[in-house]
Amino acid sequence: MNRHHGILLTLVLLGACATASAQRFERIAERNLWNDGVNVNGIRTDSVTISDAVLRGSFVHGDFRDTYEASKQWSAGVQARTITHWKRVSAAGRFAFDHTSGRDMSGSMFIRPGYYPIDVMEFTPGRKDRQSYSFDGGLSADISDNWRIGAAIEFEAQNYAKRKDLRHTNYRLDMTLTPSVMYRNGRMAAGVSYIFNKNSERVSAEEVGSSSAGYYAFLDKVLMFGACEIWAGSGTHLNESGVDGLPVREFIHGAAVQFSVGGFYADAEYRYGSGSVGEKLTEWFRFPSHRATVHLGYRFRGGESLHTLRLRFDYSTQTSYEKVLGRETQNGITTTVIYGENRIFERTHLVVNPEYRLDGPRFEFRSGAEIEQLRRLASHMYPHLFSHSMIRSRVYMRGVLALGAFDLGASASFAAGSAVEKSRTEDTGMETSEVFRLDDYYLRQNEWFTAPRFTAEVSLRYTFRRGIFAEACAGVTRGFGTVHIGDGERWYETLKIGYTF
Repeated sequence: MNRHHGILLTLVLLGACATASAQRFERIAERNLWNDGVNVNGIRTDSVTISDAVLRGSFVHGDFRDTYEASKQWSAGVQARTITHWKRVSAAGRFAFDHTSGRDMSGSMFIRPGYYPIDVMEFTPGRKDRQSYSFDGGLSADISDNWRIGAAIEFEAQNYAKRKDLRHTNYRLDMTLTPSVMYRNGRMAAGVSYIFNKNSERVSAEEVGSSSAGYYAFLDKVLMFGACEIWAGSGTHLNESGVDGLPVREFIHGAAVQFSVGGFYADAEYRYGSGSVGEKLTEWFRFPSHRATVHLGYRFRGGESLHTLRLRFDYSTQTSYEKVLGRETQNGITTTVIYGENRIFERTHLVVNPEYRLDGPRFEFRSGAEIEQLRRLASHMYPHLFSHSMIRSRVYMRGVLALGAFDLGASASFAAGSAVEKSRTEDTGMETSEVFRLDDYYLRQNEWFTAPRFTAEVSLRYTFRRGIFAEACAGVTRGFGTVHIGDGERWYETLKIGYTF
C-alpha cells in the first residue's frame, strides 16, 4: 500500500469511527431553487441568514492530466460568503483570493483553455503561477407588497505568469452585471433579468536572452490546425507590429425570465456574444455566439426530509471568422485594410444534467448524470473540410453524514465518452496543399475528453464550538485504457479551516 492509499484509508476509518454536524453554507444556498438562475431577488424567497469564511490549501499531482495541466500543483486561497436578510432588504456576497503554482507546465498559454475558439501553445515545461481575485455582490429590496427590484455583479481578475522561456504574462478580466425585477403574489413569483458580460484576456510573450534554436509556438485555429513557427513569427500573432501581445475580448448581452409556484421553479436564459481577437484596427478573428440555458426544479417535503429534483439544459453555438488583412501606404501613412473574411470554424455544445437531492435532519445526498456533446466543423483551408463530434456521459453521487461534531462526506463518479471525425476534400480540379495539424496534441485532447475514468473522494469535517471547523479532503481520479496521455491516477488533497456564523 502506498502513502496515497494510506491517506484515503485513514480518512475512511476516522469517519467510520466518528459520529455529525453543523449547518453548511452550501446546503442553505442550494436548497433555494431561485439561486440556480440569475435573478438576485430570489434570495428573498428564503429567510435563513448565514455566512462563512474559509482558508484553504490544496495539492494536486499525478500523470492523468490534460495537456496544459501541471505535474504537481499547489494552491492556497481564502473565501468569505454571506446571505443576509433584513425586514425589507436581502444581500448576498462573496469575496475570494486564490494563488496557484504548478510545475512542468506547457501547452495552452490561456488562463481558461478552450473558452475562446482560438488557442496559442508553447512547448517548454516550466513553472507557472496564477492569482485570482473575485468579488460577487447582490442586493434585493421590496418596493411594495408585490414587487421587488435588485441587481447583482460578479467580477473576477486573474493574472498568469510563466517563469521559463518561452515566458508569457496574462491578464484576464470577467465582469457580469444583472439588474432584475420580481413580481410575487401568494405562492406565485415571476421575474425578468437583463444580463451584461464583458470578458477579456491578453497574452504577452517574451524571450529573455537568446537561443540558437529559438522557441516555437502554435496558434490553434480549430481542431489543432494552425500555424507552428518561431514564436515571434507573424503566424502566431504574439509579436505583431502595433499590437500589444495577443488580445481577446468578448461582449455578451442577454435576458432571462423566471417563474415559480409552490415548489416548482423554471427559468430560461438567452445570451448573444460578440468577440474578437486583436486590437481595434488589427483584428485577426471575430467570433459571434449564441447561448441558451434552461433550469427546471421541483422541491417537496417527505416527513422530515426535503427532496429536490433539478434538470438543466445548456446549449451554445459559436462561429469563428478569420479576416484577410493587408497594409497599404498612401501619402506616407500606413493603414490596415480588410480584404475579406473566411468562415473557418463552427462549434455547438450541449449539456444535459438531471439531478436528485435529499436533505435530511442529519444527512445530505445527491446523485445525477451529465451528458455532454461537442460538435465542431473546420473549414479553415478550402477545399479541406473536417467534422468532429465528441460525446461524454458522467454519473455521480455524493453524501454527507452528520455524526455529532463530525461531518463525514464521500463521493464517487464515473465518466466515459467517444469521438468521431470525418474529413473530405472537395474536387476543385486543382492541386491542394497539405494542412498542418499538431497531431500529438490533437490525439491527447481527444483521449482526455473521452477516456473512461473513475473518481472517488472522502472528506472529514470537525466543528468546534462557535462554528469554527477544520476539514480534510482527499480524492483520486483513475483513467483507463489511455495511450496518448499519462496513464494512472490524479490525486487531490485539501485542508480547510473555516468559521460559519
